Amino acid sequence: MTSKLSCLALLIAVILTGCSSDSGSSSTRPSMDAAAIVDSANWSNAETQNIVLSDYSFTPNNPVFRRDQAYRLHLENKSTHTHTFGSDTFFQAIAVQDVQVGGANVSPEGLKNIELEAGQAADISFVAVNPGTYEFYCDVFLHDTMGMDGKIVIQ
Repeated sequence: MTSKLSCLALLIAVILTGCSSDSGSSSTRPSMDAAAIVDSANWSNAETQNIVLSDYSFTPNNPVFRRDQAYRLHLENKSTHTHTFGSDTFFQAIAVQDVQVGGANVSPEGLKNIELEAGQAADISFVAVNPGTYEFYCDVFLHDTMGMDGKIVIQ
């Protein structure tokens, strides 16, 4: 009976460990009011970084951002298929000023991914807030398993 209880306890521990999140926890949220962060940012010095989405890859797939710096992230889908740029943990680690997809404003509230049709572009203006490494991916079926993923670092 003791060995059955030990096995059950081990199984529960493994399940609970598998359910924990490395960088997707609420601790990745901005530590202060996102609106205040955006308002105090120096947007005239915002750095632009580009990520190209193509069939089964992001280029680059390892962008680096500096904490407290304002950025404009330009995403461009150069594929003939729809792709997404998804990362709920990254979107929680930044203070977003503005999101535009195909020239239309998109609400940054609850943002987890951005869908881009073939040939479409998106721009995200944000301040990098919480240092860490954040995975991003295309959540179209099997695209991430075929290599369409990467890691963003906020230093």
